[in-house]
Amino acid sequence: MNPGCFIVDDKSGCYIVSDSRIDYRRELAGELGIKWNVAEGLSDSKLILFAYLKWGEECLSHLYGDFSFVIWDPGRDMILCARDHFGCRPLYYIDQPGFLAVASQISAFKSLPGFRFKIREQYILDSICSIERTETLSAYKGISRLKPAHYLKLGFGQLSDQYRYWDLKINENYSGLTLEEASDGLKDRIVEAVRQRIQTFGQIGVELSGGLDSSGIASVLAMLLGPNVRINAFTHSASSDGIAQQMPLKNEMEFSKAIVEKYSSIRQFEITGENSEGGYKALIEALYSLYKPINLHYAMNSDLLFEVAGNLGTSIMFSGLGGDEGITNNGSGYFNELISHGQHSKLRDNIKSIVHRRGSRFFRKLIKLYINYYAPWVLNLYKKDWRKARYRSFALQKSLARKYKMKRRFYSTPFLPGKPTVRDIQYFRIRYPTIPERIEETALLAQQHGIEYRYPFLDVKLVEFFYSLPSEYKYKDGMGRYLFRIAMEEILPEKIRMRSDKGGNTIPNVFARVLKDEEIFRKIIEEGRLKNHYHYVDYDKIDDMLDSFKKTGALKQQDYGLREFQSSMSVLILQNWQREGKIDIGIKC
Repeated sequence: MNPGCFIVDDKSGCYIVSDSRIDYRRELAGELGIKWNVAEGLSDSKLILFAYLKWGEECLSHLYGDFSFVIWDPGRDMILCARDHFGCRPLYYIDQPGFLAVASQISAFKSLPGFRFKIREQYILDSICSIERTETLSAYKGISRLKPAHYLKLGFGQLSDQYRYWDLKINENYSGLTLEEASDGLKDRIVEAVRQRIQTFGQIGVELSGGLDSSGIASVLAMLLGPNVRINAFTHSASSDGIAQQMPLKNEMEFSKAIVEKYSSIRQFEITGENSEGGYKALIEALYSLYKPINLHYAMNSDLLFEVAGNLGTSIMFSGLGGDEGITNNGSGYFNELISHGQHSKLRDNIKSIVHRRGSRFFRKLIKLYINYYAPWVLNLYKKDWRKARYRSFALQKSLARKYKMKRRFYSTPFLPGKPTVRDIQYFRIRYPTIPERIEETALLAQQHGIEYRYPFLDVKLVEFFYSLPSEYKYKDGMGRYLFRIAMEEILPEKIRMRSDKGGNTIPNVFARVLKDEEIFRKIIEEGRLKNHYHYVDYDKIDDMLDSFKKTGALKQQDYGLREFQSSMSVLILQNWQREGKIDIGIKC
């Protein structure tokens, strides 16, 4: 443990253990009445403890950054546990009568006498069916997770419970800003969000695609650090014409290279997977660290990026995660607002701009919008329910699906209201459980290579500012992400700032890597079919998935996805390990 993570206050007798990186430290020091020349040398744990001693659990309204911590207050005979606003640092706990154990990683519970890991069957089934839940339950029985923006308070004779300390709300001070004020304010807060996260030593890296989010982060980093501080940029790309044919994508390299051309301090490394091992390696390395079925696959399939970055000595990695969900939100829902408020002229002007830019048919698009708003059932008659096709693609054993009513569970996954506004969509997406789950898995796997991730677009001050701004600034003149594009003028190259054609797989080499190890995967499937006594997956369907990946040309929507395949394969591998005695997590085999 880092000595700075564990602090004891001699006067109060309070203890703190934390996994934290506190932002806006100077501001916090001022609120605490500590001179900056003193506060600058204090650890994050000590600042949190001082905040607690002054405000109690209300200290959470003064803390910003990535943190999870536990405080024992003997004077109040109370334990306080807390997790940051978006779940960038995890916190798990076991709560039993007369006993509480807390850890930032589930693996730490191995040291508890008599404790045995037993995976929840529902978690396995949810993983196969790509279901994400906001539950406090972890993958294992008896282990709970503290939700983002929540704290846990436990006193003598009290049952523990989770309390929300923060929620995304409108700040009326920002809702009346002019477009110019909003643009300047957004730019200033983006720059400050990045600045707060570079105030540590170490080689800095950045994930760089050709999109607005990662390009924006890379550009601001280069602007702040100057031409003499090298930044390592890592770009996932297709490796050859063969892979490009397997899954044709727009070549994003030309856009990411535009960033490198603009900022000489950025050195780019292309991650192609061409001469690497296949997808089996990525899968088992993730399972060795996570010991649970894979639900999300972004972190797992970034193994080559982690490896290259780690070998180059990169210790801090910046990511644009949170942009789509937050401040680069494309303004979806704006047309609903215009119709709702009777602003039909403004709606027509936006449609005309879309027609001019993209060549759409004006009246067809306009009529479709009105029908979708006033009589959505009409359009539903002519389009397929995507949930049916998606559910059919899952390789879950039919008997288990019926027993656990998985179709009903999948269909009950939270969805947006029927006529969502721009803010409805942002609120829904920024709080969706995918974000903390992906952050947690990325952190765990990247740590194996000495890398810590930073997410400027999940800066609370930044997200709150953007959320409070008028919708017409977020979608204007037929263009989504309008305010972000304005704020990034002269920072982003024009070909990136004004593009609207970003698309494709974030990691385009994944299908090719899976097919490299087709023989290994076929063998695992057959072994599961023959040796397992308890069957979670439909073996024929997994075989069909591999066949689907070998199709040339674009992968159609009705084809199987990589996530469904890797989740099912992870279950089979864990069953194999359990059967052979390599692990003991209680998975049936």
